[in-house]
Amino acid sequence: MPAGRAWTGRCTRRPPTSPSRRPRSTGRSWRATSRCLGGEAHAYLFAGSIPCGTVPAESGSLTVTKRVVGDAASVVPAGTAFTVAYAIDGAAGELTVPVGGSATLDDLPVGAEVVLGEPGFPAVEGVEWGEPTWQVDGGAVEPGDDGTVRLEVAVAADVAVTLTNTADRPLEPTPAPTPTTPTTPTVPTDPTVPTTPDVPGTPDAPGAPADGGTGGLATTGVQAAGVAIAALLLVALGTGVLVLRRRRGA
Repeated sequence: MPAGRAWTGRCTRRPPTSPSRRPRSTGRSWRATSRCLGGEAHAYLFAGSIPCGTVPAESGSLTVTKRVVGDAASVVPAGTAFTVAYAIDGAAGELTVPVGGSATLDDLPVGAEVVLGEPGFPAVEGVEWGEPTWQVDGGAVEPGDDGTVRLEVAVAADVAVTLTNTADRPLEPTPAPTPTTPTTPTVPTDPTVPTTPDVPGTPDAPGAPADGGTGGLATTGVQAAGVAIAALLLVALGTGVLVLRRRRGA
């Protein structure tokens, strides 16, 4: 068609009759001939591939791994399951993660905000649970006031989250002391009035010794002899009086 002129009419395209000219998906070129009513024919050459669909959006994943530490970690049975709650752009759900195991969230859109939390702990006899700790891609993450952590799927890759729980042994309660039965107090007796001691007498004054200190013993002997003689005289006198009375009476 000459330049500057407009053409109106009907145009049809005849499919190629040779297999080598049919469209292929291998990226090779092919040619088709179109014949237009009006006497003009045009040939068009195509090369490469023509996309037939939309390009898929990038996505990532998130893997939660459960660890248990502490002096009572050996008491926790193998396979004990923990519940991890999550919310992805407002859509909530839960993961069940066993001790030493992992759970994965797939097909997460890049840029999505993920909120993770642990709503509770399994009941294990002889274990008292401490506060959980979080790590994202090896770095520690401090949970918020509500105990949850927030992260963003920034790249089309797996985000590694480690959730660690501390298992402690419960403190033994201090036993209450056993009350003792009070004893009945003893009624005190009246005190004994002490007796007044006797007043000792005044001792006799010793006599003065004789000259030279040797005559005392001799004087005492003479006095004793005199007393004995006087006694004999009295006895003799009494005997005589008694004899006389008997004679008179006879």
